[in-house]
Formats: sequence, C-alpha cells, structure tokens
Amino acid sequence: MKNPAYYISAYTSSPSPVHWSSTEEAAYFEALAEDPRIIGIEHPFMPHTSRYPIEWLVSHLPTHWQLCITTVPLFMTLAQEQPHMGLASVDSHGRQIAVDKLKELNQYVETLHHHFARPVVKAIHLQTFPRQPAGKSSVDSLAQSLTALQQMNWHGVELNIEHCDAYIPGQVSEKGLLTLSDEIKIIHQIGGYGIILNWARSAIEYRSASGPIAHIDSTIAHDLLRGFFFSGCSAQVNAAYGQWQDTHMPPCGDQQSLWLPQTGLLDREAIHATWRALSAASSPAYLGIKITDRGHEPSVVRSIGLLQESMNVLSR
Repeated sequence: MKNPAYYISAYTSSPSPVHWSSTEEAAYFEALAEDPRIIGIEHPFMPHTSRYPIEWLVSHLPTHWQLCITTVPLFMTLAQEQPHMGLASVDSHGRQIAVDKLKELNQYVETLHHHFARPVVKAIHLQTFPRQPAGKSSVDSLAQSLTALQQMNWHGVELNIEHCDAYIPGQVSEKGLLTLSDEIKIIHQIGGYGIILNWARSAIEYRSASGPIAHIDSTIAHDLLRGFFFSGCSAQVNAAYGQWQDTHMPPCGDQQSLWLPQTGLLDREAIHATWRALSAASSPAYLGIKITDRGHEPSVVRSIGLLQESMNVLSR
C-alpha cells in the first residue's frame, strides 16, 4: 500500500502509562500530530478514570484526527471480578452488564461529538467476552446483544467486532473469546457490523504467523474486514514481551533501529505477507499500530521514536 495512514493506539504507547501526566501526554500528542501518516488514535473507553478527560482531548486532539474507541481495557478489567460478563455470555446478568456498559459508551460518544462539534468518533471496537472457560459463551447470546446495540443511536459511528484469540481447548489463551467463524456467522445473521483484526492476536491463536493471513483471507472473503492493527508477539520466551502473549510487541527492526526489537514474529517477511493479503480487499481497511515499549523507562522521546520506526518498517 502506498503511503499508508494509521490510527495509533496512543494509550498503549503512552509516555505516562502508570501515573498519567497531562504535560507529557500533551507533548506526546503534539509530536504525533506533526507526522502526516497518523490520522487518529485508538482511544480506550475507561469510565471513572482520570486519564484522557474530555476537556483535555478537545484541547489536544488535532482537528484532522478521529477516534476509534476500544472497549477491551474496560472488559478485561471487569472480567477479572465478573468472569461471566460479556456480550456473548450465556449468563443473562453477565450479558446485561456488558450491554449496560455500552449504553454508557453510547452516551460518551454523544458527549464527545457535542464537545468537539464534529463527528470525531469513527468506529467502536467491541470484543466477544466472556473469557472461556471461566465464562460460557454462545452465538445466540451474542446475537441478542448486538441486536440490542443496534437499537441505540450511534450517530453514524461504525460498530465493529475486534477478533481476539479464540478459546482453544488444551491451549493457553490470552483472551479466549469466540472463534472468528462464529463472529462472522452472527454478523451475517444480523448485519450492520464489520470485523477488526489484530496481527498478534491472530498469530497467538494459531501459534503461527500464518494466523493473521488466514483471518485476513476469511474476513475479506466474507466482505467484513473493516480495520487491521499491526501488533507483534514472540514465539520464544522474551524477557520483555513473553511467549505468545498479547503484550503489543513492536515489529522487528534492523541493525540501524534505535528502538525496535531485533527478534519477533512480525518481521519483514511477515509484514510483506500481510500487505499482500490485505491488498486482496475490494475496499481498503483502516489501519492501526498497537505497540508498547516494555523493559525501559517510558518517555516522550522513546514513545515517538518507537512509533516512527514502526511506521518506517511497515512501509518498506
């Protein structure tokens, strides 16, 4: 793809990941805004937190940027205390908790559009919790939830299912959610939704770099691929990023790279294969980068350097 543009998961590459600093984040956003390859951010829906208050976003988000809002940090947190919570839960109470949280998100989107005085939210990224086997899922439960969400006014925002690694008996899962085939089945049944893929999560599910390609091919064949996020992982034990863990590992760099890891599954060959697979889509998916700098003291310089080198490697 010529001159690709990206949504950056700014919260995962934040220079103040633990104790949020409005000053550091302002410098971070200002530097990101200078790069024309960046067209927006993946923004976490985290109600009742001091991170990214709306007034701060209005002051620091460039006028040409949009937001893709993800619910995964919220649902991961809720799942720790309520393992039956999720849009696909067979437990009616657990399913209702997830739907109610998305009612809050619906109001948040309306509030954002009001404060920005423009349709600043492009898409919502939803996940098919609960995590299995702690919770039990069904496609019928997911269909009920997605149908309920369609009754809300989303003000033209895209609703997309973000596929995470599926539960596979006998394999240690990172998320352990529904299979891609089940998600595709329900979307075809009720309509109105697309699918978002994340390179690392597909690789983790397959235990192979072939996973992302298989998932790209499948979603394109069903005309459902709406977005694709580059995020790496390691097949080997890695001190910073672990083995088959969804820790947002950056792509592999070369000997000239100052910030990128030298090993990992998302290497040059895997990147080329991914672009070839994505090129088969009749309409291009929006692209994103979701990475974290682990094992180092965070800083604005490191965050920006890591993202810039990642975009350079992905574009070669």
